[in-house]
Amino acid sequence: MIKNNKGVTLVELLIVIVILGIIAAISIPAVGRIVENSQKDAVIADATNIRNQANLFCTQNTDSCDVILTSVDLEDYLTGIASNDYSAYREADGSWTVAILTDEFFYQGNPSVDNNRESVFVRSDLTTDITWLDTTTPGNYPTTP
Repeated sequence: MIKNNKGVTLVELLIVIVILGIIAAISIPAVGRIVENSQKDAVIADATNIRNQANLFCTQNTDSCDVILTSVDLEDYLTGIASNDYSAYREADGSWTVAILTDEFFYQGNPSVDNNRESVFVRSDLTTDITWLDTTTPGNYPTTP
């Protein structure tokens, strides 16, 4: 007598489900890291853009170029920045320290030097108050974790 197996057994179905679960367990965290890295890269690109526009602002407005430039000063120069909470502080050597606060990330540094993902911190990891961006005094930036 010949058996005609046209269906899938329960064991075969369970094996397929287990394999799909393993693939999902491996790929979901990797996708999360990719998304976070791309968001951090966007923050660094915004910091570079802020630095460049601060230089342009000071070139065009030498009489009103303060040591600290905030989002109010640069609003006509910048579009497409992910956050309105940013400031740029001109160091004594002419370089800029830029601080950006988004919903998820915080960046503070010189985009020419600190342009890697390790320079961008997850906002919930900060140990200090970060409501200072538009009112800080030079050199009074918070410490990062």
